[in-house]
Amino acid sequence: MSDKRESELWDPQTHSGPLTAVEPLAVAEAVEPADDRTATPLLDRPQAVASSGGVWSRNFGRLWLQWLSQQFASGVGRRLFTMFVLAASVPVALMSALSFSQVSNVLRQERDRELVQAARTYGLTVLERLRWAETVLIDVGSGPNPAARLAPRVGHELLGASVLDRSGKPLTQLGQPPRLTGFDVRSIDTGHDRRRTALLAEEAGDATAPELVYAVPGQGDVGFIAVALAPSFVWGNRAADPENTGVCVAASTGQRLFCAQPMPAKVLLRLTVETPRGERTAQFERDGETMRAGASMLDVDAHFRGPDLAVVATQAESHLLRPANAFGAMFLPIAGLSALLVVLLSVNQMRRILGPLHGLLEGMRRVADRNFGDPVPVSSNDEFGQIAKSFNKMTAQLGLHFRTLSAFSEIDRTILTTVDMRQVADIALTCIREIAGNVKVVSLGLLEADAPGRTQVY
Repeated sequence: MSDKRESELWDPQTHSGPLTAVEPLAVAEAVEPADDRTATPLLDRPQAVASSGGVWSRNFGRLWLQWLSQQFASGVGRRLFTMFVLAASVPVALMSALSFSQVSNVLRQERDRELVQAARTYGLTVLERLRWAETVLIDVGSGPNPAARLAPRVGHELLGASVLDRSGKPLTQLGQPPRLTGFDVRSIDTGHDRRRTALLAEEAGDATAPELVYAVPGQGDVGFIAVALAPSFVWGNRAADPENTGVCVAASTGQRLFCAQPMPAKVLLRLTVETPRGERTAQFERDGETMRAGASMLDVDAHFRGPDLAVVATQAESHLLRPANAFGAMFLPIAGLSALLVVLLSVNQMRRILGPLHGLLEGMRRVADRNFGDPVPVSSNDEFGQIAKSFNKMTAQLGLHFRTLSAFSEIDRTILTTVDMRQVADIALTCIREIAGNVKVVSLGLLEADAPGRTQVY
């Protein structure tokens, strides 16, 4: 039996199997510094450790970019990334765009409805004040001496008043009496109990004093009472509006009666005359700022003889669409983070798919170079892991077959080239030991030709 040591049976020049305990020592020696004078233990170099963070981050970034370039250099990687990004990003982008557009439109419509409602509320307030003034005229006309009863209200709710006879001639005037320009008081239908009052309004700057003419029933000397209402009483103080909502009031015939803030005449005319009756909205520019307007028509003709009134509420679009802007400021970062998450997940799936594929490809290249000792890493139990395990098993069998063939070839060559049977036995033991793997003892028996009953054991 051979007395050679086990370590002498291993030849580093021809061995292609797994690494033994000698190789880690060689790796450890390779990382030792070349010069012992500059070698300092890691724990003795705190400054070097502290300053290595930036170097580590730069190296990590460089390795990350290098890994990405390798993944995208693969045709499969590019197709996978494109498929993942398109499959996830396109629906997310479409849903995000549609949601943002839909929510913005809903918020814009809601704010436009609020503008129209603000215009209607203000218009009803104006109408109530006009009807209150009509009630005062009815009360004054039903008693004696109307001028004396109207005098206390001049300078407050009224700018002035006129008491007229049946033919329309003034009997008494107070304060700034109404002008009644171009109006024939006798045109009032005195036979209609609910339309004995006429509303007169002329375009006169930003604030017009509406005029009311009341036809007094009966056969007395007083036939009509006309008053000029104070603009502050009819229109109110719109400068104190906390929402900064501007209001314009115009007659259905196109005359501008009151505007708290400037408004283009074309827009006001379109909202009051050119658009059919009902609620309507518009958009215009003022001093470089986009404004939105909502209008509501007041059916004045049902109470007074005169044109209907259109009330227009205006507000800056930046203030009006503040909820939509707040929604966009919150929604857009979320959409961006979603897109970034899609990209990161796509890269992660590429790594999980391409990593095993690259490992299998490298393993095939090693097998092509007749290197059967380095198995493919198995990192999961999915189909890729099963393929790697099957490939490693196939590679091990191929390696065994190649080592067996190589051993037999070496034994045949030794037998043909030498007559020293001990040398032949040593070569055979070495080859068998490599083929058998983890075996402690290998024995070989040779039958001698000169003595058929004798066997030489090595």
